[in-house]
Formats: sequence, C-alpha cells, structure tokens
Amino acid sequence: MRLNRRDVLLATAALILASLCVWAGSCQLDRLGQRRARNAAVAARLALPPLNVGRETSPTRPASGASLPGAPTISPGSACGGSAASTVRLASR
Repeated sequence: MRLNRRDVLLATAALILASLCVWAGSCQLDRLGQRRARNAAVAARLALPPLNVGRETSPTRPASGASLPGAPTISPGSACGGSAASTVRLASR
C-alpha cells in the first residue's frame, strides 16, 4: 500500500491538531492549579476576623480628632462668596 500526498498531509495535520489539544489541556490544568491556590488564599482571608476601620483607627485622624503632622486635611471651599473648590492643606504642629 502506497500513501499519496493527500494522506501524508492529512496525517500531519491530525498530528499537529492532536499536539495542540494536548498543549491546551496542560495549560488548562496549570490554570486549575493557580485558581485553586488563589481560592485557598481568598478563603484564608475570609476566615480572618473583620478589621475595625472606624474613626478611632484612621491613620489621618486619631481618636482625639487632631490631625497628624504632615497628614493632608481636605476642607470644602468657602460657602459664602468664596470659590467652590476644595483645598488641601498639610497639617502642622
């Protein structure tokens, strides 16, 4: 039995397609491992107790209400005849 040119081309195309399918499958398995690792990290973070992010723990305004030195303080523009733009000032002690 003799193979003609068409049969060789079809066999070559089938081998290339099969190798591409194997490569794509290995990529999907690698992606599965990455996704499981990311899901485990998210589950670990969700298991932690919640943070208290109230006013008393704000890094720019301590519990006493005074601004920290160098922390930006944002204040609205003047309500009576001034510009409506906000101003940002650095607090100093």
